[in-house]
Amino acid sequence: MSLLRSARFQLPGLPFGMLFVAVVLAGCDNPPEHAAPKVETDKTTAAASVDTRPPIDNPKRVLVTGQGAAELMIALGLEAKVVGMYYGKQFPAAADVATKLETIKAISETGPPSVEVALALKPDFVLAQFPTLDLDSSRGAAGKADFERHGAYVFSYTATSVAPKESTFEQFLNDVEALGRIFRVEERAQQLTLDARTRIRQVRHSVRGYQPRKGAIVFSASDQGLGVFGAGMLNDLLASAAVTNVYSDHPDSLLNISREDFARQPIEVYIIPDLHLPQRTPQDSFEWLQANFPQVPASRSGSYVAVGVELLNVGLRNVEAVEQIAREVHHAPPGQK
Repeated sequence: MSLLRSARFQLPGLPFGMLFVAVVLAGCDNPPEHAAPKVETDKTTAAASVDTRPPIDNPKRVLVTGQGAAELMIALGLEAKVVGMYYGKQFPAAADVATKLETIKAISETGPPSVEVALALKPDFVLAQFPTLDLDSSRGAAGKADFERHGAYVFSYTATSVAPKESTFEQFLNDVEALGRIFRVEERAQQLTLDARTRIRQVRHSVRGYQPRKGAIVFSASDQGLGVFGAGMLNDLLASAAVTNVYSDHPDSLLNISREDFARQPIEVYIIPDLHLPQRTPQDSFEWLQANFPQVPASRSGSYVAVGVELLNVGLRNVEAVEQIAREVHHAPPGQK
């Protein structure tokens, strides 16, 4: 399901912040703005060989369309090039980038900025986390064509540009390496991706031999609606922690589930994104699920994992989500059995 379609997904009474986060976590299905040949890769190893020539050389003025993209630029040591960030600070930042993130100018809060505001920054490179949402000209935002007419190159995350069922964490790591080539920080990019791949391999080793647990990623659980994730990159992360999303076979990313359907599922653990909303904590959601679905195995056993949305939002911190889920579901520390 595309982000454009996801943006119309409604659960009655769902706060905007919760809906926005659910939408951007879901991904989209537009082709990547930076077209790379499709290759098959082993998700636990380095990417297969592709054309490594950068489409643009060392841009100077970078506009990022979200906090996650800003944090990636900081991790690459490129924060001085960032001239603006969409949406402002949406979730707690990683400790090693928090101070530098405060120096990046937020140019919008609850949606993309206007065309005029975005173009006034004169970017020569746009790093788009969620292109269908961030570059939606029908909402008054600057689109890909607008940026290109003014000389900016648009680079969209692959994992949020492909069809949800094709989305993987490895695609994101490939993008990090591509950015390293573009900005001439290849060594730094390769170190970041090596660390991520190594940690993912360690988690997979730690859960080897465990029976995968059946889970559901529940982003909304209240009398106003029951929302879960279907297809998308989050399933790739769960698989690394030996958890299977019971709704992963659904072609759409965001699902409004009936109580009858949910009650029939053999869910052994609830994965509940922590949206950092004081009016609705993960504990609140779990207690509602337990009260309304006492027969579901996860309710009977009291099994749920609250994962910060900052760890689920596509980025380097996805590794932390995998480590946490494996640890709390299987009690398996990385690299050990």
